[in-house]
Amino acid sequence: MSSENAKALLKYVKAVLINENLEDDIPELFNHDDDFDELNEIMLAIRNFSLALAKGDLSEDVQGNGIILKSLETFQQRFKALEINAYDRVPRNFFTGTETVFDLNNIFDSMSKQIEYSTVIINEVYRNFEMIFCNIPDPALVISMDEKKVVASNQMFLEMSGLTEKEVINEVSSNLQLEIIDERFMKKHKNFDPQLFYNNIETVYRNKQDKILFWNASLKVISIDGINYLLMVIRDVTDVKKLEQKLIESESRYRLLVDNASDIISTVNLEGDFTYISPSVEKITGYTVEEVKNKYLEINYFSPKMLKKMEKILKCANEQIMSDQYFEPIHLEELQYRKDGSVFWSDTILSGIYDDENQLKGLMGVTRDITEKVKLQDEIIKLSETDKLTQLYNRLKLDDVLDSEFIRAKQNRGKFAVILLDIDYFKETNDKYGHQVGDKVLIELAKLFRASIRATDSVGRWGGEEFVFILPDTDKAGAMQLAEKIRIRIREKIFIKQIRMTGSLGVAVYHGDSSVNVMMSRADKAMYVAKKKGRDQVQFI
Repeated sequence: MSSENAKALLKYVKAVLINENLEDDIPELFNHDDDFDELNEIMLAIRNFSLALAKGDLSEDVQGNGIILKSLETFQQRFKALEINAYDRVPRNFFTGTETVFDLNNIFDSMSKQIEYSTVIINEVYRNFEMIFCNIPDPALVISMDEKKVVASNQMFLEMSGLTEKEVINEVSSNLQLEIIDERFMKKHKNFDPQLFYNNIETVYRNKQDKILFWNASLKVISIDGINYLLMVIRDVTDVKKLEQKLIESESRYRLLVDNASDIISTVNLEGDFTYISPSVEKITGYTVEEVKNKYLEINYFSPKMLKKMEKILKCANEQIMSDQYFEPIHLEELQYRKDGSVFWSDTILSGIYDDENQLKGLMGVTRDITEKVKLQDEIIKLSETDKLTQLYNRLKLDDVLDSEFIRAKQNRGKFAVILLDIDYFKETNDKYGHQVGDKVLIELAKLFRASIRATDSVGRWGGEEFVFILPDTDKAGAMQLAEKIRIRIREKIFIKQIRMTGSLGVAVYHGDSSVNVMMSRADKAMYVAKKKGRDQVQFI
């Protein structure tokens, strides 16, 4: 370090420790020196404390590291204690820096005034205590620790107990049915600590009007004129207890309903674990409560698809908690397996469980077996799309299938074919043998058609004696081959009354038609060509 830098440093240190006004700046060389910064902080702390002490100010913070600062900190603390003890006993010019003269008479006079002031403060405290004690909205008593006698009572206690002040004051607490501090309490709290505050001690009290009250008492030892007393403040919780009892009874009834419900009632936490399952689970699924509650994954209680749904629902629920959103009830239908391997359809409604602060804490599910309902729905759907006589698809269902295949073929540039079939001379059969025989012929034809097609194909009654076959992923050759097979089977079959029938069939294949109607129009034209050419044949347009 150059002599110039040394001089600048020395000048700065002198200014910090000696000069009253600090006008010098830190030498530029030491502006970013960590070691010097630490030393500079110590010097400035010593300087600031010294300046404050000169003014009689002991509030300057001198905390820090190092022997000098620690010594100053100790000095400051002890000086503060000295200042507090001697404040009213020494002349007020103690910190002015001028010469101090101690006058013993003044000191004793000051101490007498302090004692007098303290007495006033103590009396004021007692008056405040008495005012609070008398006006506190809860019943309150002061009881002697040795004789357990009541020495003071506020008006609220008299009103609640139905007793007069004469009946209460100097009466032993146990005679007033205040078993809160009887021998049982003292035995329970054998290490009774006068410094502690005993809170929420429950007791039952019967007042003068024979009314039963539930009390919560708080106890604290207080000292009056050097004698310990027990201050008791009582909170009437009768209404709360009655409400609690109603809640318990309500919960018992709820539990009784839940445990005996025919539906499965369950609750899960936000991690997805069961916290409750009603006993009805065994009746519906064959699994016990413990099996489902603790081993639902191992026993495959839920399908993999349902587990994924539940995972997504729980994730959504946790996100809604973060965004303070309400959990909307969710409706789920699932095909489940019973313990014996049989299946059933379940219907579950999931709703949120909230705590007293309206925070989502879990989910409740109500699950019922809807197998019969699903069967009935399936039956209704089947009836709505099935021809009553032949049990094949009706015209409405055929239109749906045609639309679906048309859209699929158009989107995927696929192919499909249709066959339109008309039974030849069917009206003559009806006229000759009657409609009942004609109906039986149609029923037998329907069985023949179902036996002739693939599982992916569809067949239905288009109207009267006309039938439509819908053949996915089928080209002209495949459609013509199937149409010919059906034609031959009709021709070879002997129906009721030894009746023989034939059919005329028209084939059309999708090749970018603008609509289903265009395609069906071509099949219809092909069928009429077959009729014109003598019937009992297959034609393609």
